[in-house]
Amino acid sequence: MTEKIKIVGFIPAHLASVRFKKKIMHRILGIPMIEHVRRRSIHSKVIEKIIVASGDREILNTVKKYGGETKETFKDHKNGTSRIGEALEDIDCSHVVIIQGDEPLIQTDHLKRITDAIRLNPSHDSWNSTCELNSKDELYNPNVVKAAINNEERILYFFRNSPSFKDPNEQFLYIKKVQGLIAFKKETLMQIVASPTNMCEEIESIEQLKIIANGFNIYSVYQKNQVPSINTREDLDDLYKYFENNNNELELTKTLLK
Repeated sequence: MTEKIKIVGFIPAHLASVRFKKKIMHRILGIPMIEHVRRRSIHSKVIEKIIVASGDREILNTVKKYGGETKETFKDHKNGTSRIGEALEDIDCSHVVIIQGDEPLIQTDHLKRITDAIRLNPSHDSWNSTCELNSKDELYNPNVVKAAINNEERILYFFRNSPSFKDPNEQFLYIKKVQGLIAFKKETLMQIVASPTNMCEEIESIEQLKIIANGFNIYSVYQKNQVPSINTREDLDDLYKYFENNNNELELTKTLLK
């Protein structure tokens, strides 16, 4: 019997960002960042439903004001996956795509690639978008999370500083940069959320290590093009430069703001 696939998209959201206070509420071309993420995700037309999950009334009220669907959660969650685990309990779906609220340029192609991967192998436990490393410096930059990937696109391990002694050009063949777009089989996500934190996850401060440590698989979904995400106020400069150099993206954004 063919498994029925129903994919729901969630945007976990909170106001407690450290480096950029209330960043997802920062207005870009007149509307909050999270609303850019929500509208672009809907515009992709590859996910049946997009829901913002938050424990902050300011976020929930803002999204509702723009006509978006929300799910209220407890305010204090350790990470976005935990928040979605709470929000997902009574949602009818087979799979969930978690979209970060600080990705105002989220691409249709990115969402399509990860939903296509789900439909191709729906029995897999989870998927994570990856892309090429931009430089040797990123290979050894602990602020850039990386993954070692085998020939079947399964992620073997996540790390911050490369443990390999090989030449960087050889490492680039199987080590990729981890992006924020991640998807789960609903059953898998609920089991991961219910499981205790493990030592690797704690020491490395990489949430995805909990997936591997608990015996679940996670597969890479390669994304060819990269767009700016917003971690600090300084990243806004990169966003506006991107608009300057990509007029089609600017025009799409203006269209979605109407």
